[in-house]
Amino acid sequence: MMKTIINSSSYFSKIILACNMLTLIFLIIISTNHIAIKGQQESNNQTTNSTRLRIAVPVKDGFTEFADVRRDPTTGEPIFRGFTIDFFKAVINTAMPYTVLFDFIPYAMPNGTMNGTYDDMLRAVFSGDYDAAVGDISIRHYRTQWVDFSMAFSETGVSMLVPLRRAAGKRETSFLTRLPHGLIGAVVGVCFIAALFFWFWQRKTAHHQATDPGEKAAGHTRLVIVLCFLMLVVLTTCLGAILISLQIEPRQKPLIDHHINDFVRNGKNVGYQTGSFVRNMLTQRGFSESQLKSYSTVEQLLDLLSRGSDGGGIDAVIEETPYLKFFLTQHCNAYTLVPSAVMHADGFGFAFRKERLTDLVRDISIATLQVTNNEDQLRDIRDRTIGDLNSCREDLNSELDPVDWKASMWILIAGVIGVVALLLIFCPVYLGFTR
Repeated sequence: MMKTIINSSSYFSKIILACNMLTLIFLIIISTNHIAIKGQQESNNQTTNSTRLRIAVPVKDGFTEFADVRRDPTTGEPIFRGFTIDFFKAVINTAMPYTVLFDFIPYAMPNGTMNGTYDDMLRAVFSGDYDAAVGDISIRHYRTQWVDFSMAFSETGVSMLVPLRRAAGKRETSFLTRLPHGLIGAVVGVCFIAALFFWFWQRKTAHHQATDPGEKAAGHTRLVIVLCFLMLVVLTTCLGAILISLQIEPRQKPLIDHHINDFVRNGKNVGYQTGSFVRNMLTQRGFSESQLKSYSTVEQLLDLLSRGSDGGGIDAVIEETPYLKFFLTQHCNAYTLVPSAVMHADGFGFAFRKERLTDLVRDISIATLQVTNNEDQLRDIRDRTIGDLNSCREDLNSELDPVDWKASMWILIAGVIGVVALLLIFCPVYLGFTR
């Protein structure tokens, strides 16, 4: 009996010991997870709240509407503005689920000029000199070895811009002088033949007005008049279509309508923006160093385009589409984009130190998508920085070749009055209203 009690006691002791071991293991697991979660929260709080991000901003001479760094004339402190700067502020201040502290720092040398290229700036982020870079920074595959990019927030693509073919001289001309000679000849010929026909039938029917054959001849005359009026309607329709085509035609014919490969074969010069990745893209497409001309400002670009390859300038500029569309908003009636020359590019994005701010990059990408989908907010940012980049389409006919419409309208009015007068004089006779 005593042995049975001892064995039972030993059995319950083992059960209690096993339960204690399981409880201890459970407590250890909970404590470990609590410590890990707390450490992760502290780490996230330190990244997004207490630690201020050092953000590099490019310093540019041209196209400062996208990113600009100026000095306050009173305090000397840098002022950061532009489309990409305002867009980043909107993402951080209105779309992020938590507070992100940051300081913009000009990526510049002591004299205020850019401290290298955009690639140099991204390498500085990679080396830890900065935590991020904000500006008109293009997302390129080779740059992902240095930084992590957020979602793109601009239009993508690389395009080619060329001058338009313009009419020589600026003097005003009547639209009648711009009509095809064939149409003018057809109108004159039809009028001449109709006049001969009417004259012939008038002479023929003059001696038979009271007889049946005379009535038959008058019926033939009416038929001819109806046919002439139908021909007049057709000619008027053709005239309207031709006038519209004359107005649109100068906008549809670029001065140089070639593929990019034709520029390579013909040795023509092309331009690119200083510091842009497009230079490497062009050299890979076969352009020689002598064919590539760089520019920093809009004024330099206009000078290169005005001189052409023969004058040491360029015949086309190849650059990211947002820059060229912004250029067209100011010079819409002298240049145009070549649709067949569009090449791939991924647009602008924010760059962050690689593998250090992964969660932040993810959250900023989500916030970027939220801002881009808010049309009112995005329109407000564009209106105060770069404007509507598609406005050139609305102004295609704003400055066409000058036409003296006043003189042309007087010619038309005089012609209409003359035709009506002739009809009033001759139609009663031809149509049988008088005897």
